[in-house]
Amino acid sequence: MAQNNLTLGIADFTYADLYDAARLNDLSTVFDESVRYHDADLYARFNAYRQTQGTDLTPEAISALLVNVAPYVGKFVAKLFNVTEQHEAQRRYINDEIETIFTYKNEVVEKLGVVFKGVDTSDWKITEILNRFDLLIAAGFPEANEDDDAEHRVARVGAVIGSLSSHYKLVAKGKSSDYQNADEQVAGLRVKLTGYELNAEDDDQASLALLKELQASVELDDTEFVTYLMDIVQRWSLVAQQDNTVVADVAAIDMPMVFNRLGAQNVNWQMFALTHDLVMREPSGAVKPVGALDARSRRTLPGKVTLKLDRRMIPEEDPVAVEASIRAVIAAAVADFNQGRS
Repeated sequence: MAQNNLTLGIADFTYADLYDAARLNDLSTVFDESVRYHDADLYARFNAYRQTQGTDLTPEAISALLVNVAPYVGKFVAKLFNVTEQHEAQRRYINDEIETIFTYKNEVVEKLGVVFKGVDTSDWKITEILNRFDLLIAAGFPEANEDDDAEHRVARVGAVIGSLSSHYKLVAKGKSSDYQNADEQVAGLRVKLTGYELNAEDDDQASLALLKELQASVELDDTEFVTYLMDIVQRWSLVAQQDNTVVADVAAIDMPMVFNRLGAQNVNWQMFALTHDLVMREPSGAVKPVGALDARSRRTLPGKVTLKLDRRMIPEEDPVAVEASIRAVIAAAVADFNQGRS
């Protein structure tokens, strides 16, 4: 076997040491010392767990402990293989996605049932509600408006306005809030909304009326202004929840499949996944969401695409809705394939 001369990022260790049990034990000691240096209490609890195998802990306590140790494992492995920069970039990307989406769900979506309890929405002007929200994003959140991930685009705006709403509610009650620079952020929103101009193709009477309404809101005080913006987000979110149209962007990935230990296989096997859950690896090692690429760019991706490392079912996802989306994707694919084949 040819010798691999990969240079490791941990001093005094070589690639060959990864195949030596004694040196792996030494490497484990280096990891332990790293955890102990950064968090002595966490190390003590983790070490005790290894000694007892968690017999004195509840399943919840074991899970919490392993979750707390996991980031140190990730950083250590990234340093070991000299991919710290790529690891940090991916961590920031995943952290941003989780923070925005979860904050939006917690601050806005989960409260819709209470906010609109008993409200008759039959006379709502749905098109106007949708357009008002899109205009708010374009005018007040231009960076989010460039996001090709539709869910993330909405969450970025909803998370900010939802958090601002909670902040000013606490302030109104004389309570403290840990939201930083809320007043400055609101002032920035006022400036963006005031200075926004419609594109020529959007310059119709309905859009002009919505923009005039949006810009008039900047004259309100901070609490009323944020309440107005929150109402826009909440109404859009409720309408989106009630929209039963299921749409999915799906990609097929070539993936040779081995069926059993005897070697039965199909080299032409394929796996299907939502493009939202796929990333491509650039030569630098950085990852980029496939959903952010246009159709032409996607045709140049064979061999470069993989599933997101963080993709899995989360408690906030509705299993029924997930199943419905998968069934819709399959039904649409079958209908397209069978078109004209009767």
